[in-house]
Amino acid sequence: MGYLRAVTGGNGLLSRGSGLVMVSFVVRREVRVPRGLLLSIIRRIEDYPKYWHGHREVRIIDSSGDVFHVQVKFAFNGPLNHGEAYVRLTDDGVAFNFVKGPFKGLSQGSGWRW
Repeated sequence: MGYLRAVTGGNGLLSRGSGLVMVSFVVRREVRVPRGLLLSIIRRIEDYPKYWHGHREVRIIDSSGDVFHVQVKFAFNGPLNHGEAYVRLTDDGVAFNFVKGPFKGLSQGSGWRW
């Protein structure tokens, strides 16, 4: 089950003054598989669009150890549907740090339970 939560001002409305809107995505899914199998699946960075439908395409540009420089094409249409990120493999999964495009900042899986 997933939902979209938009962070709003005190009046409950999205701020239009600055032109910036903070959006937070929370997606939860319970699966019962061995930890090693789950990690091997979620660490296939180019396969992310199969599991996270916010990405249409993830292409690795460069890599160094467990850090990947990737281009991301987002699922929405328009001139701002692409960006760049650095992806780091962690003990619990992956962390995307978006550096170019409509989204900037860190996105990482957290709260893995085994």
